Amino acid sequence: MEQLSLFGEWEGRPPPAPPRLARDVLFYALMLGREVSRPAARLVAAQRERHGITGPMRPEATLHISVLGFGFIDELSEDDVARAGVIANAVAFIPFELSFVAMMSFGGRSAPATRRALVLTPASGSDRILVLAEQLKAAMIAHGVRPRAFAPKQPHLTLLYDTARMPPTPLEPPLDVAIDGFSLVHSHRGQGRYTILWSSQSTK
Repeated sequence: MEQLSLFGEWEGRPPPAPPRLARDVLFYALMLGREVSRPAARLVAAQRERHGITGPMRPEATLHISVLGFGFIDELSEDDVARAGVIANAVAFIPFELSFVAMMSFGGRSAPATRRALVLTPASGSDRILVLAEQLKAAMIAHGVRPRAFAPKQPHLTLLYDTARMPPTPLEPPLDVAIDGFSLVHSHRGQGRYTILWSSQSTK
């Protein structure tokens, strides 16, 4: 079976790719905006004055937990993108509960002026995200696709970016979310928007 190359191992010379940070990406994710945007906004509002946070919240439709990358859009054909949906559909998803227990800034070694992600980190349920990533990798291999991405070592949900630094702060009580599916997402880099190409998540 033909093997898909995700990050540029093409024969010959492909056209020059856009800068890495501006490249659209195709990835699998848990889209949680509808469930977490309002409670997360309240959590951030409660910490803004204390930690000097000024950055705006990300758009609700982009609030997510990344599960596994598939590839850069500029390196994928229409058949490749369609295959990514077939792979997602081949995974038997089992709903689970996710509990966010802390809010914190990522990137402790970055320069003071660097904008860092302010994130929610989960405790219970994180292992299920990693299991889902492994299921997707297995489905890729079964469909002739060589996985070229790693599952996140610490699953998290990015709320905003800011130069302010916030130490790990427990959420009391934790923010609990029911996860009923996952999605295949086209991230339009630099535009602040996503296109959902496939989803098993409820639209209720």
